[in-house]
Amino acid sequence: MAEEGNAMDMGFFTSTHFRRWLFKDVKTVSAVRLEKFRKITPYLQQFAQQSNKKWKELSDKEYELWLESLQRKIVQICQVFSLPIYTAATAVMYFKRFYLKYCLYQIDGPVMVCTAIFLATKAEQTVIDITTISEYTKTDMKRITDQEIILLDGIRFDLKIWHPFRPLRVTFDLPLRRDAHTKLETFPCLLNDFEANFKKMKKIKMVPQCLHNLIQSQCNEIFYQCMVSDVALLYPPSQIALSVFLLACSNLRMETIAEEYFVDIEKDKHKQLIDSEKQMLKKSSVEYFNGLFGKHKHFEQLRHVTTQIQAMIIDCFDRHSEHKNDYKEVIQQCEKKMFRLQNYYNQIPEAIRNSFVALDAKSDSQIKTDVDEYAKNKKRKLDEMRSTDM
Repeated sequence: MAEEGNAMDMGFFTSTHFRRWLFKDVKTVSAVRLEKFRKITPYLQQFAQQSNKKWKELSDKEYELWLESLQRKIVQICQVFSLPIYTAATAVMYFKRFYLKYCLYQIDGPVMVCTAIFLATKAEQTVIDITTISEYTKTDMKRITDQEIILLDGIRFDLKIWHPFRPLRVTFDLPLRRDAHTKLETFPCLLNDFEANFKKMKKIKMVPQCLHNLIQSQCNEIFYQCMVSDVALLYPPSQIALSVFLLACSNLRMETIAEEYFVDIEKDKHKQLIDSEKQMLKKSSVEYFNGLFGKHKHFEQLRHVTTQIQAMIIDCFDRHSEHKNDYKEVIQQCEKKMFRLQNYYNQIPEAIRNSFVALDAKSDSQIKTDVDEYAKNKKRKLDEMRSTDM
């Protein structure tokens, strides 16, 4: 459940989100996520070789790419159903947290996509009929509901998610302070303070509404991409909100509002004016950040963190850019490999699979012996059946 109301900032730092689900760095997140995958894969390879099955290894990079593509699928499904952005973000976070504990071999990813969405709609009180999800994704309804308790256990029943939406919502919606020019009361927050700085630079009394709306929509677009990256597992929501806001303000698509923004100016002059305006907006965002935090004792650290968050978002966007010629092919190859490896995993007896869940319960050599013995017995039975048929 996304946080609501006027909760104190300290609320986040005493939350399970902060205590259990924030990690030191990207390497730590990746190591936790890949731990089970790396431990189980050698056993599957051993099983495939002993059973004379085709083996195509899935690399760490391909595994994480496939996980991210499933998170993009969550976002896309939520958009199809017109679910609020915070519901989509909650579903993605449930999915992320779950696969820090489990491996995709153990629990089917595409089904968990549906379960995460279904649970998030209930947690965020934006419930949709499960048959709608089932019919759209062509996933059996019983499989979706059966995995709900598994998902809850995997995320340790931590349903409350702290998103950057409250800082952004405050940014856009709460009028509480009187503006010297407009005589309107506005809240002293990101967008209003940024606009005040921009008005001062341009020596204007009002920022056009179309620019205000463009910043809002572009923040939301960036946040959808931000969901798929791992920034929410590394940084507090306030830092993510600030980073997304500054990234949006520095890269606004002014050409989309040119006619409304440059009213009464000939169209052939728009391009030159757009470039100039973009530079001014970029300069304004830098000045705003420096003015807001320049005297803070952790200014350099905050600037570094903001740059890191923005870089992670941009990198994630680049990884999943559908403009890349081979993107769809790469994702399809990852899916095929994962499907084959899941089949191998499901062919191994449940008793041996259970030892994967608690890998410390049995020695590594004992598990290898069990897998080897099962594969040899299965191969021997197949050989016997073939000789009988002959």
